[in-house]
Amino acid sequence: MVSYTLNNLRKKGLVNFFNLIKILDKNDINYWLDYGTLLGAIRDREIIPWDGEFDISIWNDEVPKLLDILPYIRDEGLDVELYDSKNFSNELQYSNIKIYNYANPVGHFVIDIHPYIKKENMASRPFGIISNSTLFDKFLFLLSYNSHFKPIDLRSNSNFVPDITYSFTNLYNILLSSYSSKKIESHLIDKLFKFRPGKFNSSSSFTLIFENEMFESNINLPGEGLLKYYRNLITKLFSLLPYHVISKFDYLINHVISEVQFKQAKDVSVPITYFSEFKKTLFNGVRVRVPKLSESYLEELYGDWKTPRNSEGADSSSSLFKIV
Repeated sequence: MVSYTLNNLRKKGLVNFFNLIKILDKNDINYWLDYGTLLGAIRDREIIPWDGEFDISIWNDEVPKLLDILPYIRDEGLDVELYDSKNFSNELQYSNIKIYNYANPVGHFVIDIHPYIKKENMASRPFGIISNSTLFDKFLFLLSYNSHFKPIDLRSNSNFVPDITYSFTNLYNILLSSYSSKKIESHLIDKLFKFRPGKFNSSSSFTLIFENEMFESNINLPGEGLLKYYRNLITKLFSLLPYHVISKFDYLINHVISEVQFKQAKDVSVPITYFSEFKKTLFNGVRVRVPKLSESYLEELYGDWKTPRNSEGADSSSSLFKIV
């Protein structure tokens, strides 16, 4: 059984992130840190301990440049998922772009790239999509395996098996149920632990085994966890099929989806002044691009952003998040 440390997993995530930043800088793609990543950079000059996700944003007109350099990103061992938004937005080609390293199934980090469009004096992007049917939404959730096979241009002529991955955030959160982040950072961050998948075929079901302690996930209980279980079961079954068969079924599902009218669950609208000027700041020892008015933006996004807490999610009741 392989042994890990939280610190080594975090270092691997940072290496992948900074490799991406180098590629963006080299190709003159104007990004900026956003959400929890920006919060860590401005408040702590480093990543928030329990954060397993890097958030950066770009303008929508930078997306074609980003698509052109996808092969360079892939050369760094990173996998790219493009979330098409054509069926609910005429202005955005992709609502979100996710970058992973599937070679690290345990403790992996996710890089989220959020494209914004300019609407008069606001920067806007969709925040989640829904259909008019809750039942249909659950059906699509079960068949969400097909997102593993995108973008096809990076994985054509291959039989890609979408193994389950276990995020750094999930690993850290199971420890937060017993210890504070200060305790974890001082006593557990460099301790070796072994990882054991749980009884549910899900990214949220696992056990961490340290020398004197064992932490078992209890996230996957009947209900939502069961739905995740069946989704992953479908994923495994379909992954046994030849790629050309999967592609045809994927086309069929996408055809069905194209006939359904989706809508944005919420709309993120930010005063464009926050994203008008930028500066460089240190983030884990590397200079990165952030909004010049970061502190004012963080206050509107999080409220009291200067006080650390174990949940650093953006306040969805903020005036920046509007139900549409």
